[in-house]
Amino acid sequence: MIFEELKEIELSGEKYPIKCDLLVLEQLQEEFGSVADFENKLLGIEYLKDAEGEYIRDKEGKRKANIGIPDTKAINKGLYLMVREGLEIKGGAADGKTLSREGLLRKVDKSYTEISKIVHEAFAECFEGKNGKATQGTN
Repeated sequence: MIFEELKEIELSGEKYPIKCDLLVLEQLQEEFGSVADFENKLLGIEYLKDAEGEYIRDKEGKRKANIGIPDTKAINKGLYLMVREGLEIKGGAADGKTLSREGLLRKVDKSYTEISKIVHEAFAECFEGKNGKATQGTN
């Protein structure tokens, strides 16, 4: 079997593998409508619309947006799904216990903007070129 080294995130002194792949993207799409909508929420981007619900555009035709604070639901959902996927790839939690969403989120000891950045980096890696190694075993 060929395995890619998984990135890790440290929360309250414990390290967890973190992985965004097609399985995670599918779940994020189901939750947020599209992976683009998830990313916008993760980054705090809100596109402006007029009274008719149409996007407001600048002179060059680009959508205007407000940049605010990241959406907590997007951060929490992304973090949990990516850590859960990392654990699945590695064969489960090292201590044999299952990791609940609430249990993981209670371990977060970083600012939510820092967690948002970490989750976004893992998300962005899904769209970069593959290095030829699978994260999951090949048969």
